[in-house]
Amino acid sequence: MAKEDFLDKTFTAPQDRCRQTTELILRYVDAQRSLRVLDLGCGTGRQLFDLAKALPQAHLIGIDIAEMNIQRAKEYARGQSAEERLTFEVADYLHFEAKPFDLIVSDSTLQNIDAPKATLFAKINSDLVPEGKLVVTIPYACAYNHILWSLRRAFRLLRSPLTDSILLAVAKVLHGRRYDEPALRERIHYMYLLPHLYDCQALRQLLEASWGLDLVGEHDVSHESLAQPKHRMLIMQKEAGV
Repeated sequence: MAKEDFLDKTFTAPQDRCRQTTELILRYVDAQRSLRVLDLGCGTGRQLFDLAKALPQAHLIGIDIAEMNIQRAKEYARGQSAEERLTFEVADYLHFEAKPFDLIVSDSTLQNIDAPKATLFAKINSDLVPEGKLVVTIPYACAYNHILWSLRRAFRLLRSPLTDSILLAVAKVLHGRRYDEPALRERIHYMYLLPHLYDCQALRQLLEASWGLDLVGEHDVSHESLAQPKHRMLIMQKEAGV
């Protein structure tokens, strides 16, 4: 799937997942510093709103390729106490330009960016200050994920309004108590996605050797759906001299 497939979509992160992510981030950053924070693939902004409360001195920017996501984020930001510290922008990350950040957060987005690893991570490295941190939630190499991606590959060949309807019906049965129908519909598109990258030992070694991104922490992420790949959160720090 191309990036154009996301342009008219929205995605709203679950509030409990945002809180979990914020709590973990607070273990690695000084909440009282005047940090520059980027949420790469911010969706409708829920994670950034949660971080704005936890980081009262931070200036936070959320970018997403979907204009509808950014419109919703700007609507939600109006009237919030942190509104002046929040900026939302429609942007393709590979062409996004800004001063370097102390913290880049990306929840289940990097694997959807169709770009060579060298291009993507050189860009991330240039967008971090020395000793800046990258917090990324990403699927990882395991038997479950590889089987799921094989099933998705088959579903992509069969995709139609009928398969979308079947997936929505199954989602309502499994998750209807937690998510309303609009939230479930947001997720149907993702049932056909295949990753351009995933966490594995070879990727970690490449990030350290080529771009000075050292792993300083990793955490399990709740696996909430059979149709969802298993993810983990990686915290990486850019080396001081890079």
